[in-house]
Amino acid sequence: MEKSRVITALHVTGAFLLAGVFVYVGAILAGRHDTLPLIQEWMLVRGMIFVVFPAYFLLSYFLLSLLLRPFQDQQASSGSGDRRRTSVLAILSLLLAGPGLLIPLLGSLFSIILGHAARYRCRKHPEIAGAGIALTGLTLGYIELAFFLYIVCMSALLSASR
Repeated sequence: MEKSRVITALHVTGAFLLAGVFVYVGAILAGRHDTLPLIQEWMLVRGMIFVVFPAYFLLSYFLLSLLLRPFQDQQASSGSGDRRRTSVLAILSLLLAGPGLLIPLLGSLFSIILGHAARYRCRKHPEIAGAGIALTGLTLGYIELAFFLYIVCMSALLSASR
């Protein structure tokens, strides 16, 4: 069981670092174009962090899973008993929370709905893991929804004062 956790931790850490390298290389290549105005650079950075990085993370995770498959197969054949599967709804909740800052209402609402559904399933079915992932997606979704409401209220106040 302990060896399985170490392999999983290395897998996630490696995917995180590889995704960071992909984003860094992309930022360097995008930085060569000095013609971007400030707002476009700001949106590019937000897009890198909340859209591109999760996509690169998933790509890195699946690429590394091909390399780690022999270790995981060896661990599974050695008789480690309790294998819980992670809720797909929880993962989708977390992944939709990132684009929720670029498309605030749509991404945050889907993140909140899927997060609540995932936590409900994790409580009802103990063989499904991912309640923490769903909670993270929920938290980010609610923060993004509050941010969206703040932007709408401030826009209304500014337009009313003119």
